[in-house]
Amino acid sequence: MMETPEQDMNVINKALMSGFDEAVDDFIAARASEGANMKALIEQRLDGIAAEVVKVRAKMPEILNWQLERLITKLEEAKIELDANRVEQVKYSSVYFTERENAAIRGLHKVT
Repeated sequence: MMETPEQDMNVINKALMSGFDEAVDDFIAARASEGANMKALIEQRLDGIAAEVVKVRAKMPEILNWQLERLITKLEEAKIELDANRVEQVKYSSVYFTERENAAIRGLHKVT
């Protein structure tokens, strides 16, 4: 009868642990690469959004005037008498809320 030599369990353990460590290192490297790719994609989209915000901000006075004129027209059509002070309040409110929105948008995309 032939005897099979007993393999040293330490050698097998070291080989298994070495393979496991290599697999974990590869996994971590893959996740880091994916994270970098996602970061670049998100930054690219944020830059696109920021460009659109600049366009909208440039048109904001025109948009606000259009909205106010439309509101005044609707009220006149409804035969509602307009108080000049109230119209000024509406203008102020529109500007106030627009500035708040602009501040919120500026806070979303901080250049680093």
